[in-house]
Amino acid sequence: MKISLIYGTEAIVLPGKAAGYIDKASKKDIKVLFALSSTCKKTGSEDDIIRSVAEKCGIDEAAVGLSLAFWRGAGLIDVTDEDETDEDKVSVVATEKGRAQSAAVGSNDSGKKEEKKLLPEDELPNYTTAELNGILSDRHEAAQLIDECQTLMGKMFNPHEVSIVLGMLDYLKLDSEYIILLFDYCSRAGKKSLHYIRKLAFSLYDDGITETEELRTHIKKLEAFAEAEGEIRRLFGMKSRALTTKEKKFITAWTSDLGFGIDMIKKAYEITVDSTNGASLAYANAILERWQSEGIRTPEQADAEKQEKQAAAKNGSFDTDSFFEAALQRSFSSDRKEESEE
Repeated sequence: MKISLIYGTEAIVLPGKAAGYIDKASKKDIKVLFALSSTCKKTGSEDDIIRSVAEKCGIDEAAVGLSLAFWRGAGLIDVTDEDETDEDKVSVVATEKGRAQSAAVGSNDSGKKEEKKLLPEDELPNYTTAELNGILSDRHEAAQLIDECQTLMGKMFNPHEVSIVLGMLDYLKLDSEYIILLFDYCSRAGKKSLHYIRKLAFSLYDDGITETEELRTHIKKLEAFAEAEGEIRRLFGMKSRALTTKEKKFITAWTSDLGFGIDMIKKAYEITVDSTNGASLAYANAILERWQSEGIRTPEQADAEKQEKQAAAKNGSFDTDSFFEAALQRSFSSDRKEESEE
């Protein structure tokens, strides 16, 4: 059997990553993604963009805004300023029409975020069934948000779980795009408990991560850490035990602050073992910090540096890197001696 697609006079192109979100996306989300991939308007004023997509999909504009937030959180669309000097011009945006109304804004007349004194998380406002029905009936945007979050979690929420989402919206003053991004991250991480998400939302709030872009940056750091953690555990013999605070700081520094991939961490590990006959995170950290300061970003550059040092040693010239490594080796030996004495 052979199946051939009939493109006719028009074809659309979708990011391959979209296939991984088919089960999480709602019917409206899929309509919006197809519309964005076709001939609908993608630049101009935000009202024009939303209206164009809504007309193409046959759904209301508020739903379009939430779907744009969903696909942006999934990393399938990008939002950029078309013209920074023209406030009315944007690329595909999640407009306020796709967010909750003024109850979710949390700003004062000066445009600065209000200071919010939070209750303990166990006292997050609860709503009666009648109150929930009234809210979801009167606030279409809130109802759309609940629908998106349920889709991401793959289940229908009970009244208490709906109350948690509304509490994040109205009490923490987190906007809809932020909440969708948070639910998407938790879903992909296999954390589908609303109680877990509630605790995480409070923790992020306490850490000052309250804006969507701040959350997006934070999630990238968490995902970089998770991606590297397994290989680093294997290399340094940590197995499945809980990481110490110091070990977490090293891994976070390597993957986020210094921005090294696992290939460079492996290279630092190899040099560490060759130099110390052991696997020391502190020793590897010193190597990576030096590479960062000297602009060494690839294994090839690290190998080239090693060859230069070997050539310099043969010529009898003073090698500051060798001096550095010798000092580091002495420090490492001293640290190991102190640890054994303790």
